[in-house]
Amino acid sequence: MWPSNRIFWKRHMVKLTLLVLILILMTLTFAIYMNLYLLTLTTSSVSMRYGVTVNKEEDMYYEVKTRRKINQSDSLDYFMYDIFESLLEKTVPRLNIIHGKVCSEKLNVVFIKTMKCATETIAFLIRRFGYVRHLNFVLPVHKNIYLGWPFQMKAADFRPSNRPYNILVDHAVYNFTIMQSLMPMNTVFITIIREPYNHFISFFNYFNVKNIANVTGDEPITEYLHNLDKYEHVYKSPEAAKTRYCIPNNFSITKNLLSHCLGMPTGFPMPNSNITGNENLVRKYVKHLDTKFTLVMIMEYFHESLILLKRLLCWSLKDILYHRRNYGNYSIPRSMKQQENIEIYKKWSSADYILYDYFNKTFWRKVRDEAPDFFHEVKYFTKVQKEVSHFCDSLRLENPEDIKEKRDTVFKVSGSRFNEPFQVTADFCLLMQSDMFHYLRERFDKKEPWALEEINRRKEKSQGC
Repeated sequence: MWPSNRIFWKRHMVKLTLLVLILILMTLTFAIYMNLYLLTLTTSSVSMRYGVTVNKEEDMYYEVKTRRKINQSDSLDYFMYDIFESLLEKTVPRLNIIHGKVCSEKLNVVFIKTMKCATETIAFLIRRFGYVRHLNFVLPVHKNIYLGWPFQMKAADFRPSNRPYNILVDHAVYNFTIMQSLMPMNTVFITIIREPYNHFISFFNYFNVKNIANVTGDEPITEYLHNLDKYEHVYKSPEAAKTRYCIPNNFSITKNLLSHCLGMPTGFPMPNSNITGNENLVRKYVKHLDTKFTLVMIMEYFHESLILLKRLLCWSLKDILYHRRNYGNYSIPRSMKQQENIEIYKKWSSADYILYDYFNKTFWRKVRDEAPDFFHEVKYFTKVQKEVSHFCDSLRLENPEDIKEKRDTVFKVSGSRFNEPFQVTADFCLLMQSDMFHYLRERFDKKEPWALEEINRRKEKSQGC
């Protein structure tokens, strides 16, 4: 009796075990099938939208690793009134197609602004990108507009936050150690530079060097460059401080300004070291920058720079549409001594020339590494940018009140191999030309009102202006 009972229970246990195993296998099989099915749907829908073929195995894995949804209800101001609420992204990061492959847009960016290199135009489109995605910005304290510039940034120069920072875009002297300590490890560093002599002419006018330094004569550029010591002394002096805007005493606005913004030791403030007179050290520092920056754009090739930016950051075509900012409108009479002036400035600002020559070459190497359709995309973007600018200008938007009667006016951009179809609305036009710096500070104050008390308790004062 007992042996037969044991056999009976053994048979039932075997059957039960087999049944459990079968159920587990069926459950796993169904789960795997559904995951693959959902991923295939997502990938194929992106492929159909852009009319390209994607590497499904690679891109599906990449999508699973990067795609996430932000619960916007966690954002304190999400349900508050937002003038651009209709444009806020609900899914972050978004997926785009670059080189025929699905990728996830990069959200963490440091943009080093170099004075008078179309930096405010680029800063505005980066601010717009971050604003609609509820990203967190490193912002100056109080009503300051600089993050310590032209001094090295310190903790007293930016607003504290309980949230991780995503974007640093306001004027700050580049310092990888300081900035990397604030930003996520996968942060992308970018900047833009300009041919140094044309750069000099631009900031010579913008910073009112002629009047502040009391430059005489009919050709102020020639007069200044032929008497550098005399006019530099006047411009940098404490006596001229009241007429200089945000420029501290003893800081040269005309000498190696690009290099200074990019963190090269230029001797300011005293007694900091100055390597600009040592060509070998300058070249070594420039090569060091090349290891830290994903992209150094060139202002003279602005649209080519934006397309490189779009591709490297996996952003969309709509993300890089811009409204031109701080455009200098001035005329400089062509001097008989033009070439002589250039040669003088090459010696005066030699580090900037080394910097520009180096990154001008790396820029075109990056362009050559792009797919053959690169210049086709530049041409296509130029066309779309012109059409969108014309549309937005035609709306004549001055403030949010102007939108009400024009909200139904829409400009449609067709899909191409470079972009999915999208619409440009009156809201987007207003967003594109609005002071995003103001809106970002307002949002920050709503999200983290405690930060003001923290700033006021600090013993160390902020730098710059």
